[in-house]
Amino acid sequence: MKVIELPAKRLLIQANSGSIDGDLHRVDGISKDYPNLLKVPVIVNYANAVVFTKNYDFEVDGWQSLKKYRVGTLKGYKFAEKGTKSIPKVVRAAHFEQLINMLKLDRIDIAIGLELFQHSYSETIKKAGLKVLYPPIMKVEVFHYINKEHADLVPLLTRQLQQMASKGELEKIRTDYITRIIEQNN
Repeated sequence: MKVIELPAKRLLIQANSGSIDGDLHRVDGISKDYPNLLKVPVIVNYANAVVFTKNYDFEVDGWQSLKKYRVGTLKGYKFAEKGTKSIPKVVRAAHFEQLINMLKLDRIDIAIGLELFQHSYSETIKKAGLKVLYPPIMKVEVFHYINKEHADLVPLLTRQLQQMASKGELEKIRTDYITRIIEQNN
């Protein structure tokens, strides 16, 4: 298996078209907009979505609590697209660094990102004077998706991932990854 890193939106488009075989780490329900992608029905990971800001301090209480702010999200982050549907001022960026820069320059008031970003972008966040607001806006459960050309692999992948989950291997991979990110950025 070869893993390719691309911007989230582009990755979805290419996986759906079949130019790549699948997409790792996606929220439930993307098959609605990308019908050629089949979900492997095992939660492989989860992440907390949080609010990053420079100038504001409030308790996050669901998506509605963000309505009066200029909000930045990442393109292709379907959970954020869905959550911000009723928010009037939303900007989408290809990379989290762009959202950090928009916050720094006061072009947006808040940005939605994953809690892990505070570690993987710790220096940039610190230099920009940003902070994370709690509680998380939501817990995002993620799945793997494969292009329908490989539909025969779904039952095999499902069984393997279920075995890994029952043995605690998926949680260990998650914990090891988070520890590595924190250590690399401290």
